[in-house]
Amino acid sequence: MRLDFKQLKKIVVETQSGMKLGSVYDFVLETDGQMVVQYLVKHSLVSQETFRISRDQVISINDQKMIVDNGVMKEEKKFLERKKSVVRSGAVAMTRD
Repeated sequence: MRLDFKQLKKIVVETQSGMKLGSVYDFVLETDGQMVVQYLVKHSLVSQETFRISRDQVISINDQKMIVDNGVMKEEKKFLERKKSVVRSGAVAMTRD
């Protein structure tokens, strides 16, 4: 089966356990092999929650639905926690030379 980008954006993404993650809004392409390496999934139009789904995490895909490994949620949580730990709070002083 082949899907164009317009069809791909309509696909609902769920975990194996049935938890709805959202729908595909973009993808990352590897130019050397001309392969999709990640699907970018957004929960809804108003939500800022997004997921990066590796092609290895996709269990099945058709023109209606993509089923992904349950581990997607755990990996995304770890990524967000690492991202938060990098952000430092505090004042920054800037001077002109």
